[in-house]
Amino acid sequence: MGVPSFFKFLRTVFLGVVIVARAAVAQGNFAQVDAGRAGWLDQYLLGWLPAPAPSLASDACAPSSAVNALVFLQNSHPEIYGLSLAGGSEESWAQTAALLAGPEYFKTIPGIGTEPVRNLPLGLRAFLSNRGHGGTLVRGVLPQGNPGGLVNELVGALPEDYEQGLPSFDDLCAALLAGSPVIVSILYEGQRQGHNVLVTGVEWTGNGVAATGTMTFIDPLDPANYDAEGFPVSMKLTTGNVTILPSLSLGNPADGVVDTLTNVMALDYLQYHGPLPYQSANYLQTVALIGGMTFLQVPEPSAAGLAALAGAAWLLFRRRGRGCH
Repeated sequence: MGVPSFFKFLRTVFLGVVIVARAAVAQGNFAQVDAGRAGWLDQYLLGWLPAPAPSLASDACAPSSAVNALVFLQNSHPEIYGLSLAGGSEESWAQTAALLAGPEYFKTIPGIGTEPVRNLPLGLRAFLSNRGHGGTLVRGVLPQGNPGGLVNELVGALPEDYEQGLPSFDDLCAALLAGSPVIVSILYEGQRQGHNVLVTGVEWTGNGVAATGTMTFIDPLDPANYDAEGFPVSMKLTTGNVTILPSLSLGNPADGVVDTLTNVMALDYLQYHGPLPYQSANYLQTVALIGGMTFLQVPEPSAAGLAALAGAAWLLFRRRGRGCH
């Protein structure tokens, strides 16, 4: 089921963005986390797990990015988590991703992926609770649309404690400055399918629809550098250009309901399209809209109240639109 293409003018917009970004001399806003603490699980490794693991390699971006975020938590706060969230090896990462993809958590479907998107935060909450870390906050921003529209169909009912809307540079910045791993969900051109990546940094200039910048992330399609024998040996970061679409309409061909979204972040980057082992010819320029974000906020064992304060501060930041540097 496709959606109307919004790319007839988008490529022209991005070309202008790149030119302006290169010419800009004013320092923009920025934020980042220590990417070296995150995991770099390749989603295709799930295809190598023995039965009864699900055959979800091409559809496992959400559980794979979630595992990369959980590894970040482990490495950032070993005194809280140890290795209880995802283990300490690539094999344990892949096994954890397969568990997350299952019916108890993300409910990831072969050929479709993790849909609706709300299964990702709800699944993370259930997983953390079952591992004895229910105090770890799972928050974010997701859009809501018209009843019967494509947005509600893809996202589902808004999870508790989520903000209604679309992510902004300020939202990403606030979460990163709080030391949180941030998963963003993107929607591809002319498709109902999407993707999930783990954001490690943003930098931008301008405000509102005039904002342009870059986003650095770990893409589970291409998260590692490989040795000559095809084994992953180190993390690989990807950077894409980001601009803002003032308005975007998404229609549901099944019933004709149209959702109109405003101030939509759009991501343009070179994405890997192909299985392992990697081949340089399998990269394609890809443009997609950023349709939601989920971040994990860690409670402090010595002052649990700080977690609630951090969550409240983030929501206040979003509502008041405070600056982020």
